[in-house]
Amino acid sequence: MKNQVFQAILFILFSFVGYSQNDDTDSFQQIMDGSPYSVMTKSINSKEVKGSPYLYDIFFPAKIAGLQEKIFNVRYNAYFDEFEIKDAEDQINLVNKDLQQLTITFSNDQTVFISSSYLDQNNQITRGYFVVASPENQKNQLLIKKSKRYSESKPARSSYEKSKPAEFEENKDTYYLRLSDGVAKEIPRNKKDLANMYPKHSKAILDFIKKNRINTTEREDLVKLVKYLNSLQ
Repeated sequence: MKNQVFQAILFILFSFVGYSQNDDTDSFQQIMDGSPYSVMTKSINSKEVKGSPYLYDIFFPAKIAGLQEKIFNVRYNAYFDEFEIKDAEDQINLVNKDLQQLTITFSNDQTVFISSSYLDQNNQITRGYFVVASPENQKNQLLIKKSKRYSESKPARSSYEKSKPAEFEENKDTYYLRLSDGVAKEIPRNKKDLANMYPKHSKAILDFIKKNRINTTEREDLVKLVKYLNSLQ
């Protein structure tokens, strides 16, 4: 019995020491996706393709919440909706977007990205990255979706036409509201549809939109609207 207790104590001590020594490595591994780096990204990001799948091609320093305020080099792939992180050995890994409360803050301009559940175009709940456009920890939060589209190359159909190379193009920003249930929903352009997202206050919201001439595609107007929504009881 004493021997079993002694072995248990030794196990706990060695586990603690091992954790302390590998704390930095474990913290880094926690944010990794665990899946292999996308080969498709490399194959379509060639000299023959115009543009880039990335918001910015180079890696920028950023802080990742919960990782002891360390600085990591990251970049955002706006086509695949993935964050890439470069480690000390210049290996590129994908950040695990399924992590709850994942926040990435760029050091150069303090832009904040979060990973959130949202309703996609097929009305299915999925995970993705968004730019935070209103204060966190509120009932309603304004989020911005950055994305790019890819167009295949098109050969010239005649001697009068020019061939068109494959190209990445930036989409217009899409605005989302993350509600109290933690799921972000795209903001409807139709003002009545937007007001109906809050049945209890739909009339008051519609009056506010009309009175303040809120444009549902303008960031500043939506920031003002979300501030109003958070004031409703």
